[in-house]
Amino acid sequence: MEFKKFLRIAFLPMSLCCLFLTANAQTEKTDQTPVKKEEKKKTVSEDGKTTTIKKTDVDKHETTEKVKVKQEDANAKSVIKVEDDGDMKAKDKIEIEGAEGDSKIEQKTKVDGNETKVKTTVKSEDGDKSKIVTKTEEEDGVIQKETKVKANGETEKFKTTETASTMGTPHAYTWRESTDKWYMPKSYSYKFSNNAAGTAPSANDKGPVYAIACKDLADPSQCTENFMKAKFLNVYQPGLTFPEGYSGVEYVSFDVDATGKISGYQVVKQPVVCEPCAQAAVNHISALAQWQPGTQGGQPVATSIVVPIYFDTSLMGKNN
Repeated sequence: MEFKKFLRIAFLPMSLCCLFLTANAQTEKTDQTPVKKEEKKKTVSEDGKTTTIKKTDVDKHETTEKVKVKQEDANAKSVIKVEDDGDMKAKDKIEIEGAEGDSKIEQKTKVDGNETKVKTTVKSEDGDKSKIVTKTEEEDGVIQKETKVKANGETEKFKTTETASTMGTPHAYTWRESTDKWYMPKSYSYKFSNNAAGTAPSANDKGPVYAIACKDLADPSQCTENFMKAKFLNVYQPGLTFPEGYSGVEYVSFDVDATGKISGYQVVKQPVVCEPCAQAAVNHISALAQWQPGTQGGQPVATSIVVPIYFDTSLMGKNN
């Protein structure tokens, strides 16, 4: 009996040791759980019109965001890839159903260090096609911008040189405190300045034309309408923080006189104001500076234009 008691006592430390080693091995196994290399999140807006899929890949050091937007007369798909070092690739595809035929717009954006390249292609149902390639490069505070426009087999090139301080200067605007629904449309709208009621133009009337993209196409006014709808349907704007309750859209209005000169930028003041968003929207519109006036009876006339800028608010409440 004493011998058996001795054996139990003698083997007790060995048993405890084995238990400790087993527990330690399990702890080490738990600690060695592989790090999740990829995170994926899908969100759908309350109205069901916007679907966002965000994927972060640890190994590739990049975040990919896919956004689909559905509206009454337009569908958009956007894919944005942002790397840890700030370089970015984006691809947007927009399909628009218009009264005078459907249009397709594809835009590719690439940011590589100090160089940004944007390629925009506009195709209409009747075969008209225009292509705009803009290349911007910044070095020592000087910005070189080169724009190439191709339409109907002809190519035009424009080159400009600006300083970073000039490019970064916010464009002036004023708030429009108005309940007039005409200034809050779902998509691009215009009216002739001598038409205060905003009634629809006649068949012989032509709207203003965004010259760089549309002036050489068969129907420049319709091209302008399609281009504006597509370009500002789902704007990705880094650096913005959207306040809670923000609508996600800014309504920018401006005037184009009978010579094509632009003036009077205004933004509708909404219940939830996002001043950085309003400023960014105005800057986007003011960058499209080359316009041709609308016409009535073949004569150039002044027009008022409203362009709603729809921001990508998938990161609502967070720094974008």
